[in-house]
Amino acid sequence: MEPFIKDLMSADDLSITHNEFSSTENLSNLCENMKIEFKETFGFNFHTNNLRDENLVKASIKNIVAFLNTAGGNLLIGIHDSGKISGLNNEIELHKSKDKFKLFFSDKVQKSIGSDMFYNYVDFQIIKIDNKLILNVECKPSDRPCFYDKKDFYVRANPKAEKLEGTNLIDYTRTRFD
Repeated sequence: MEPFIKDLMSADDLSITHNEFSSTENLSNLCENMKIEFKETFGFNFHTNNLRDENLVKASIKNIVAFLNTAGGNLLIGIHDSGKISGLNNEIELHKSKDKFKLFFSDKVQKSIGSDMFYNYVDFQIIKIDNKLILNVECKPSDRPCFYDKKDFYVRANPKAEKLEGTNLIDYTRTRFD
């Protein structure tokens, strides 16, 4: 087995739960790693003013897939890669309400990974930190392979989602899911 795959299989338990967030103090020690990923936005492209930028949506969902296929983890949407909290307030406002934003999020994720994966392994909640809204997506490790749009397989490779193909995909799934 490739050393890269062995490293993925022995990830430390670095995930977090909703109640660990109460202020920027608790987030200031966090950085992207095997179990934590930051995204500034889910689908809103600030540069083009596009509310539903499919490239940004895919960037978030492929990390959810990677967490499910590896050891679980948290996707924190509303936080810049630098760790600065930008919040989702503007994006949620453009969707007209928190509920409509959450429906948009859940619909996109569910369609990309399947209902069974979504309902059994993904939990999400909007939390407020210093008057900024963040979406914390908790992902449990799946007991079977999860694919993005039924074709792309991702794993978490310290701080990013890595696409596996060919023999790397076969070796990884045999070790992780058998």
